[in-house]
Amino acid sequence: FPQIEALERERELLRGQHYKTLAQPTRLIWDSKQPYGVRAEYCPDTELYQTFPYDRTMTKFDGGIAIYEKPQQIRGEIPDDMYIFVFDPYVSENIDEGGSLGVTLGFLNPKYISEGFNGNLLVCSYIGKHPNGKDAYYENQEKLLAYYGNPYRGLWYEANRGDSCRGYYMRKKKMHLLALRPNKEKGSAIYQNKVLEYGVTVGNQIDKIEMIDDTAEWLLTKCVYNGKEQRVIEFFPCLFTIQQIVQFELKGNFDAVSALIIFPLALKELEHQFIKEREKPKFNPLGFLSMSPNIFKQSDTLNRIRILNDKIQNET
Repeated sequence: FPQIEALERERELLRGQHYKTLAQPTRLIWDSKQPYGVRAEYCPDTELYQTFPYDRTMTKFDGGIAIYEKPQQIRGEIPDDMYIFVFDPYVSENIDEGGSLGVTLGFLNPKYISEGFNGNLLVCSYIGKHPNGKDAYYENQEKLLAYYGNPYRGLWYEANRGDSCRGYYMRKKKMHLLALRPNKEKGSAIYQNKVLEYGVTVGNQIDKIEMIDDTAEWLLTKCVYNGKEQRVIEFFPCLFTIQQIVQFELKGNFDAVSALIIFPLALKELEHQFIKEREKPKFNPLGFLSMSPNIFKQSDTLNRIRILNDKIQNET
């Protein structure tokens, strides 16, 4: 990871507790009157995971949803590919069992930079461990996806520990929200498998190191943020994630990093899919005529008739 840049960003976020002004603790409530079925309310009582190691003054360890940028729209709607979510699941349901947390991060698709939006921006996070178990966590996650327009195939999660995630969305009949598993680990077609599989598998340490390298490159990518060209890490708003990057070790428990490194992989796979679709030959609705033996036979018969007719005319 780019340690110097991460340390500089950490200093900027800590200066005057700037990180607290960027994150709005939010409670999401199902509301059928809203366009996407969810209402957002400011919730100052939520104790967010904002520093790493965790703030020892926290009175509860549920965590919660932080909104950095509200959902954007184009012509009154949220495009179904405008937001991409990545998720590192946790295994133990109990708060006091293990240090693993659920980390869901939502990003604005860089595809929309050309439309004037802040692509590559972390727009929201849900870091925590719900006291009522994993299904309660997934329901909050489900609301978060709905709040950002229910992005089609928009939730990329680590499949190694993600059976409960897949099971939840299957029961909810919302499997369309889950990203399909790449056929190969890097740069391959997502839709080659006839049997649909979901989630990203991190096979071994070499795979993880490659994903970290891709993430380091992505963090240093320049793009326009609020009209100014900056590197992604320079406007990354989540101090919790930045501090995990600074302190990262391969053998440690760094949930936010585990979620973050899925995002560049998702971008690669979506780019591969776009290129493949663009390279497909365009459909010619009359193309089948050139392959029809009946057409050739009919044409051949007509030519013979014309030749015979010309011969008769000449003889007369």
